[in-house]
Amino acid sequence: STEPKSLPVSLESSFALSLHKLDIGTLCVTHEEGGTPDFKATELAAQLESDGRRHRLSNLRAGLEFGGLTASGQIDGNRPFDLNIQTELTGRAGLGIAGVELPEMPGARISAAITGNLEQLDIRMNAIGGADAGLTGGGEALLRPYAPILVAALRLSLHGLDPHVFSPHAPKASLSLQADLHETSAGRLEGGMAIENAEPAPLDHGGLPLLQVSAQTILSAELLQFNALTLAVAGGGTVSGNLLWRPVEAAGKADL
Repeated sequence: STEPKSLPVSLESSFALSLHKLDIGTLCVTHEEGGTPDFKATELAAQLESDGRRHRLSNLRAGLEFGGLTASGQIDGNRPFDLNIQTELTGRAGLGIAGVELPEMPGARISAAITGNLEQLDIRMNAIGGADAGLTGGGEALLRPYAPILVAALRLSLHGLDPHVFSPHAPKASLSLQADLHETSAGRLEGGMAIENAEPAPLDHGGLPLLQVSAQTILSAELLQFNALTLAVAGGGTVSGNLLWRPVEAAGKADL
């Protein structure tokens, strides 16, 4: 639907609920019957308590493609729906996915504390590597789920991120990510973004040949614009210039 999303009138229920144990072997969310899942979780377990107005979720555990998720939190059923959530995503250390037991590996962890309400969420994130993993850093984000553009602000600084730790289909790399985006007008973000790869490798060797990419970025629901774009790959190749993309029109232009 093209209609703007609006905040629910209420999340209250007419009854209290106490669910001491919820177990789901596999949960899939798809747009059409028989289609590829947009979301899949395995071995999902949780506890749920509600007095009709305040809803509490405890000891949530689930296996995702990206790792093991744990979470607990609560939300008020009245507007603006104040909430408090603690969550952690652990890299695929011995996690079984789709019936396949993955080998033990350093368990990089990304934890987040989410506060605020459904009009505006304040997210504070921290990343910690396992025994042999070099992942460090953190970030802050301000999200507005019912605004034209979800992200209202983003500050991120991560080092030693290996995408392969969180997904077996992702290439191996050691990435440093820096981002500082802020809202300059309603629904418009501007700021700098940069990615560096300390361990470039060919794609056919399971790696990522990217060395560095940086840009001054403008983001909104109508456009994605990357000014002063610089991209360098292993072997000495570079690309620089400006790039603009309009998602609604599926059209853009580049000056590279």
